[in-house]
Amino acid sequence: MAAVPKPPHTFGPGSESLCVFGSVTAALTLQSVMPSVSAAACLKDAQASCPHAANLIQTDKFSSRVSAAEVLHSGLDSPSLSEDGILDSEHKPHSDAGENGTREQRDPDGAPGLKWIRPDLPSRCTWTPGAPASESPHSHPERSTRPTSILPSVLDHIGHTPLIRLNKIPKEFGLKCEVLVKCEFFSAGGSIKDRIALRMVEDAERAGTLKPGDTIIEPTSGNTGIGLALIAAVKGYRCIIVMPEKMSMEKEAVLKSLGADIVRTPTSAAFDSPESHICTAWRLKNEIPNSHILDQYRNASNPLAHYDTTAEEILEQCDGKLEMLVAGAGTGGTLTGVSRKLKEKCPNVKIVGVDPEGSVLILSEESDEHTTFEVEGIGYDFVPTVLDRASFCLN
Repeated sequence: MAAVPKPPHTFGPGSESLCVFGSVTAALTLQSVMPSVSAAACLKDAQASCPHAANLIQTDKFSSRVSAAEVLHSGLDSPSLSEDGILDSEHKPHSDAGENGTREQRDPDGAPGLKWIRPDLPSRCTWTPGAPASESPHSHPERSTRPTSILPSVLDHIGHTPLIRLNKIPKEFGLKCEVLVKCEFFSAGGSIKDRIALRMVEDAERAGTLKPGDTIIEPTSGNTGIGLALIAAVKGYRCIIVMPEKMSMEKEAVLKSLGADIVRTPTSAAFDSPESHICTAWRLKNEIPNSHILDQYRNASNPLAHYDTTAEEILEQCDGKLEMLVAGAGTGGTLTGVSRKLKEKCPNVKIVGVDPEGSVLILSEESDEHTTFEVEGIGYDFVPTVLDRASFCLN
């Protein structure tokens, strides 16, 4: 990026640039909210918002189609969670099952219920800042460079997004610094989540967990689902996306066009409720053979995608000079991965995470007020395993 004269900066001595992710703006746009119904009703009613759900669990294991009520409350035997499809070789610290994270919900009558792994378990990753790369518990594939001619496939159009200078907005608000936005909507699937979707799938393939003909299931607010659906369409996997009702119909339309099956869940359901998008995904995973939840909330491939690609791109585009980075919190993968790499190269960089009021990340011991919010993609009622709260400050 060509050097340009800059006015005095207000974010601290020696500051160069403030980088903001362009996808944050899109994430903060309020979308229309679909009417909420119970997950049981949603799965049972053919006219409800998840018309595909009745077919999702029709497998060789059952002689007839399983009803929606059975999806939510069946006590049928399910595959061992040791085969849950989450990476258990290179990323084992993040994916231990059984006594290290497996939970079983009980039905009202006391019968065994859903077996699942919580998305908010403490991280057991042994990575430490400043440690030699040879001691890293993770693999770091060589970063690809984008061909200048015809791309081999749409997957080669993931990442390598432009960094664009804002002019009018900083002037309007009197910001005395250079403000840059990382435009992740230029990626093939339209968001920064394409990066983690590709990394999670490729790491699972390398580990031998994900095999041809398998099914990918993912609870998501939509963007990770779109990335996974795109990759599944290219690679030939079946894809089932489970997302809350408040997520936009535009996302559902894109997912359908990519061939994904979609299940909607009540927006009001807490993450550990049997009707939540997370527990519903685990219910489907336990019933559908050869299915896997890659689990963006716990999978180390989420922050690693940003540590190895997003952060490297920002450093290259800013000539290694960056004073502050601002990004939406969400799963924490972007903030955790990018901040760790930036702090290695720019020790004085400030990292700011953004989440809506009402998010569990905003709550403190002094203020436990819960506020509803309709924003998509960021703002959770749990702290994801992959989120390193020590890596950024939160606003």
